Amino acid sequence: VSRAFGLNNIPMTKHLSKTSGSLTHKQKLTRSFRHDLAAMGLNEIISYTLIDPNDVYRYANIGEPVSILMPLSEDKKTLRQSLAHGLLQTIAYNQKRQMESVHIFEIGHVFAQGLEKTHIGIAMSGVWHQSYWQKESLKTDFYVLKGILDKLTQQIGVNLTYQASDVHEKLHPYRQADILLNDKVIGYMGQVHPSEQKALDINQTYIAE
Repeated sequence: VSRAFGLNNIPMTKHLSKTSGSLTHKQKLTRSFRHDLAAMGLNEIISYTLIDPNDVYRYANIGEPVSILMPLSEDKKTLRQSLAHGLLQTIAYNQKRQMESVHIFEIGHVFAQGLEKTHIGIAMSGVWHQSYWQKESLKTDFYVLKGILDKLTQQIGVNLTYQASDVHEKLHPYRQADILLNDKVIGYMGQVHPSEQKALDINQTYIAE
């Protein structure tokens, strides 16, 4: 109708609205986490939410998996239940291209039947800090990752606690911990298991989610 009448014949009218946009508390918190992690030196990634159905429980099991009916390929068929897939694949991709030190994070969704949750994932490998003047370097380890988590959460008034664990099969049995908030387990952290590092062809890597 507009084209037949002529767009140039339609008068311009200013749209008056009394409403104003704003961010929800969750959106503000997510934006704050993104800025803080980037300020600490980590790079944000956005990875595929679809993974190989054979790997859906590789790093976590939060419920019945969800698959799409007509995937573009069989290895991109099922919705992920953990951010670890994309984080570790990104580490592997970069280290195969001579980028030995990789420090990344992702804030994304994980899925199961009737469930969608937002997770924060961090993966770190290689040298965290390099002082060329003093010829010293600090390699990524358990305590570097723990320090990042503590700094991230303490800025919003949250104090995390950590409890030694050995239930996460893809993590080193003696270098892993559950992350607790008010005595409730909300995540995990630790070194990727040596056999998993070998399977992915990556160097020593630490991950938290």
